[in-house]
Amino acid sequence: MRNILLFLTLGFTSIAFAGGHGKGLPNDSTHGSHGKYSLTYEILDNDYDSGVNTIVGATIDEDDNGYGIVLGYDLGNNLTLEAAYRDFGQASLSGASGNTFKYGGVSYTFDATAVVSVEADTLALGLKKSFNLGDNLSVFARAGIHRYESTLGVTAATASADTSNKDEEIYYGVGASYSMGNIHLNIAHDTYDIDYGDIDATGISLSYNLAF
Repeated sequence: MRNILLFLTLGFTSIAFAGGHGKGLPNDSTHGSHGKYSLTYEILDNDYDSGVNTIVGATIDEDDNGYGIVLGYDLGNNLTLEAAYRDFGQASLSGASGNTFKYGGVSYTFDATAVVSVEADTLALGLKKSFNLGDNLSVFARAGIHRYESTLGVTAATASADTSNKDEEIYYGVGASYSMGNIHLNIAHDTYDIDYGDIDATGISLSYNLAF
């Protein structure tokens, strides 16, 4: 995965330089004048697909809010290079002694009251391709790689412990955007692979085109 990360990074960098020198690629956007860069702030509703099931007595919460910050670079031809930070919040499983659940096809039993939680955030690099539907409305698809950090924690009445993991995986998603001059209102749904299962992130965001 690290070799893939390096390959894609070098490829994206080459595209960016090609778009910024000489004639470059034409910009097909019909959304009015805008700068090469854009800044986006996202509010996310994150759904963890942890793989925990067949729960007896315990309580699971796989939904949490988060946020994202995205810097975009317009490559022309309705193609954007995106670099982002996203916080996915936390999912948790709470249980008391005797409660049971299954994970990965294996049954587990709580032997004391405890909370098992996982939280994650990520740095992402990818490409977004937009398709104009009218003067102000467009849809888009995007995909790329992300380097995430997830933390698995266990908290009981008398002790607590946690362990962290970092890795690279893929992400992909679709969305729609409504343009109001240099400001864009967006809605998107993206899926991120992580070690404890997928995260589905549905977000609403505002983008602002930056002029330099």
